[in-house]
Amino acid sequence: MTRRRVIFILISVLLASTALLVRVVPKNVTFLYVLVLSVVSSVAFYFALELKDFKKLVPYVLILPIHVAVGMALSMFGFPNLSLRLRLIFTLLVSLMFYISLLVLNIIVVVKSRGKLIPLYRAAVTWSQILIVIVSIPFIASVFKLPILPLFQIVLVSVSAFLLILYFLWSIEPEFGAPSLDLALLGSFWVFMLATSILFLPFEAIFRGLFLSSVLLFAIGFAHNYLKHALTSKLILEYIIITIAFLFLGLLFIP
Repeated sequence: MTRRRVIFILISVLLASTALLVRVVPKNVTFLYVLVLSVVSSVAFYFALELKDFKKLVPYVLILPIHVAVGMALSMFGFPNLSLRLRLIFTLLVSLMFYISLLVLNIIVVVKSRGKLIPLYRAAVTWSQILIVIVSIPFIASVFKLPILPLFQIVLVSVSAFLLILYFLWSIEPEFGAPSLDLALLGSFWVFMLATSILFLPFEAIFRGLFLSSVLLFAIGFAHNYLKHALTSKLILEYIIITIAFLFLGLLFIP
């Protein structure tokens, strides 16, 4: 095992364990703790990936680790009834998410620094899509557990969707050029509208997370295929069916 992979593993375990400690933090300083955790995660990724070009790399690279860290911390805060076993399993899964994020980002950073594609690049792009969807589920669900006005919850989720779509568009920049703000705004607008449309349905937070993550998947798939000139009505229909399926799943579990 290479030295860099050992560093990636150590950082992943450390960050996930630190996020777990939000359980013992007093509620009145939870927000501050999550903020500090975001900064710590950003600094850890910055040094682990040995980033040099701050302006072109750092703002995009840090989107994913911050979502992983904040999503886990808020989940621990918003779902206090999780058993010790589930918390430990969740921590292991988050460690894995951090580790995969580091591997994926390392490949993308290498591609951007060299200015040419490498064999692992397309696998990294595929994993970026998977990570975005997986990471967004606990993040969105935990946002809807926060004791704030529903409108603010929707705005936070929409901003998160915009940043995650922007990160994905940045990751495919070597093939399709600079990230398109229009596509990111369009995708976040879809998330905002559909989050608003189910606002008054008594969905559990986890099902809101699943449904809106499927909308985010639709937005990412739409943007990717649009840039590839491979967007078809059949493909759009498939994404719509997936989204409707998750909406129906949430409706089944309405109390």
